[in-house]
Amino acid sequence: MNDFENELRKALARREPSPDFVERVLARTAPARKPASFVFSWWRFASAAALIVVLFSAAFGYRQHIRREKGEAAKKQLMVALRIAGTELRDVQLHVKKIEKQEAVLQ
Repeated sequence: MNDFENELRKALARREPSPDFVERVLARTAPARKPASFVFSWWRFASAAALIVVLFSAAFGYRQHIRREKGEAAKKQLMVALRIAGTELRDVQLHVKKIEKQEAVLQ
């Protein structure tokens, strides 16, 4: 077991890296850059433009939808208000006619 521990210590002992260690690591980790082909760059531009058009269209459609919903809600409120006002007006007209009939009978 003593030989094993010695070998392990030797294997795990600190050693100074070679002078070109940093350059080798950076060379391996740096991505290989290839110049983009014209078709690929055109395709990326076209897809980005299409995405922007779709997003703006969706935003515009959503705004229109919200505006339409608010308009329909306002229309419903107006219809309820007109129905209430019409009912009140009819009640007042009936009351006025009733009073006119009473006055006509009294004269």
